[in-house]
Amino acid sequence: MMLIVLVGCSSGEATPPPITRPAETAMAQGALVPSLPLNQDGFPIVARVNGEDITQTEFDRALARSSMVGQTTSYDAFADLVLTTLIEQKLINQAAAELGITVTDEEISAEIAQLRTLVPDDSAWRAWLTENQFKDEAEYRQITRDSLITQKVQAAIIQPTRGQVTEIHARHILVHEQGLAQSLATLLRSGDAEFGQMAAEYSKDVTTREQGGDLGWFTADMLFVPELADFALTLPLNTISDPFLTELGYHIIEVLEIRTRAASDSESVQDSQNQFESWLSNQYQNAVIERYLN
Repeated sequence: MMLIVLVGCSSGEATPPPITRPAETAMAQGALVPSLPLNQDGFPIVARVNGEDITQTEFDRALARSSMVGQTTSYDAFADLVLTTLIEQKLINQAAAELGITVTDEEISAEIAQLRTLVPDDSAWRAWLTENQFKDEAEYRQITRDSLITQKVQAAIIQPTRGQVTEIHARHILVHEQGLAQSLATLLRSGDAEFGQMAAEYSKDVTTREQGGDLGWFTADMLFVPELADFALTLPLNTISDPFLTELGYHIIEVLEIRTRAASDSESVQDSQNQFESWLSNQYQNAVIERYLN
């Protein structure tokens, strides 16, 4: 679940057609599906997040600012993405309130002032806002506020990135039957079979079986099933494991070497991103979210 900045540039083309809403669809019996619910001020809402409304106006404005991005996929899929992003921002803003995180008007003004140093005058600034589908500067200030809140929440919930990366060199045999996996593990432990030969003969992992099941050096995020790396780290070196079940089947693993190295800049950035996305996914799963669009 990834939060994206929904700011597009004007393409000069017609905007996508409005999303089909429940009130516009007739039922077979001739009755209408109930229209979008109204909030306490009488405005239609497209979603509710932990009791907080997202109005149709907010949604339509987000679509307008994102018209260029919307041309890269089906309209309904894009509209759903826009709504999901608005929901995620509500979750972030709600978490910020719980954490005591705020953004002042002075901070927003400072951000805008920095951007305006790239624009020659007020007329050019208004043109830039229009070109990027902002109704006015007030709308841009609100988007800037959300962006700054997101940055502060990220800083609060992301733990310092790890300085070291653990790498594992291991080999494995992957089979689909538990009984076969257990029999192979017993043969390998007794010395009555050779690991590479058994991998070549029985392993369903076509990318490694010709190399005797050798996985090479890897970290958890490099594997299709990261839990395999976590399991490997619990094993003594040069020991045949019990069969370990993943969504791919039963693995017999032998860890050959383990080493640590300094994390690269890209790994540190990726680690921070993974932490935030995991946190946001957890917020989403634990929230009460009602969506009212088709």
